[in-house]
Amino acid sequence: MAEIQRCVPFEQKIRDKGRDDTKISDMLYSIKFLISNPQFGFWIAYDDRGEVIGYFSALITIFPGAKRLNLLRIYAKQREVFEAFEKVGGEFAKEWGVKIIAMIAKGHIKAFRRRHGFKVVSVNMEKEL
Repeated sequence: MAEIQRCVPFEQKIRDKGRDDTKISDMLYSIKFLISNPQFGFWIAYDDRGEVIGYFSALITIFPGAKRLNLLRIYAKQREVFEAFEKVGGEFAKEWGVKIIAMIAKGHIKAFRRRHGFKVVSVNMEKEL
């Protein structure tokens, strides 16, 4: 968890840009709960000086009709790091026999389609309880 907490400044920047409204404390609690689950992964990339330059978290679901690798967060300062995380995610998915990678995008949908090959297949809907 100490290493994961080194990613918090990047998470704060994501929130400052309006790309996520989840409380960081809630995110950290979820990670702490999931970290022992073999279907959850959290990877961190470092530069030569040991500074965090990216991180990636994902959760495998194997429910019928929803078997997929769910990207929870992928943050990378460099394209090469992003591509390395894509490979790691693909390998993780294959370990579970998963062939679909899914994500929820709050914005920049065109960029995810163009730059990363995602396509819109459904719309998430919500209502408050």
